[in-house]
Amino acid sequence: MTVRTGTGCTLAMGTSDYDVEIIGSNFSGLEVPVVDTSHLGTTGTRTAIMGDLIAPGTLECEIHVDPDKLDLLHTAIGTAQTMTFTFKTVTGESSGATYAGSGAISSHNFSVPLEDKMVGNYTISWLGALTGTDSS
Repeated sequence: MTVRTGTGCTLAMGTSDYDVEIIGSNFSGLEVPVVDTSHLGTTGTRTAIMGDLIAPGTLECEIHVDPDKLDLLHTAIGTAQTMTFTFKTVTGESSGATYAGSGAISSHNFSVPLEDKMVGNYTISWLGALTGTDSS
């Protein structure tokens, strides 16, 4: 395993030109529901089984706000497209690992502080299975 920093990671949106500078990102992770199987006759401890379907989660991105790109946001938000997150390429590799799938920006917010940089966040909701590709 190679320990890496986030510097150099990128996010490409398939059809959108909304390409702002990402400061950091957070994957919510994959999740399988836990289904409660308890009933009126259950005693002591609830019982459960694992569900069958994986929820792909979300990708939250913290960004530098560029007011000149807000018009592009309006065409990107809610639009399903291929999203590819590429991890940093390290020495000895020709390409970084990727995580890709169909997704859409489902929310976006930003702040405009006095005497500080404008930052914002947007959330990509994954709309199906994600594909991971190892670095090479």
